[in-house]
Amino acid sequence: MLCVARQKGPLKASELLPLKLHLRSLLELLDEHLERVEGRPCTLHLSDRETEILRWIADGKCSKGIAAILELSEHTVNFHIKSILRKFDSPNRVQAAAQAAALGLI
Repeated sequence: MLCVARQKGPLKASELLPLKLHLRSLLELLDEHLERVEGRPCTLHLSDRETEILRWIADGKCSKGIAAILELSEHTVNFHIKSILRKFDSPNRVQAAAQAAALGLI
């Protein structure tokens, strides 16, 4: 599942095409990754905290928001996010969350 959230009003027509292109690129990257791992058992081992943080990322929360929800410092949340990105070999948190969802980890 992929969710796109926005803080400011509805999308303008001029914003729609770039957004579609970004989403299509994300889906293509995810598809390429899944082709590489298809048929292999998932060997990623996430801590309970990493899984919890990934769920909040998938819900569209930022580090500061996650920190407030979990009553942690933003630094601690970012530490866990860096660990998650390493484990998924992912360039960003959204892609890591998408991969985790596709693999059934969240």
